[in-house]
Amino acid sequence: MVQFDEYDLLYTDYINTITNDYNPDYIAIADLETVNLREKFEVIYFCDDFLKKYRMDKDVANFQMIERLARQCQLKQVIDRKSLIQSVEAGLVDELSSY
Repeated sequence: MVQFDEYDLLYTDYINTITNDYNPDYIAIADLETVNLREKFEVIYFCDDFLKKYRMDKDVANFQMIERLARQCQLKQVIDRKSLIQSVEAGLVDELSSY
């Protein structure tokens, strides 16, 4: 299974808030409800989770497409996860219909 990391990101201007006591298996309740589109780890998690949820091929091109679509939706740094998913879905439909 593909494991995405910061080297797979299309953009490089994210902040990194991971601390020394970081546990990759821990997801806070807030992380399930919101996405901080400036935080590197949250963007990686969101894109990976989106690919899994919609059973898309887990490759860098798809990962970066979801990242780009999420970034287009970025009106503020922290965004409601459900709203972001809906916006990325709409962008994905538009993107795929243009082929």
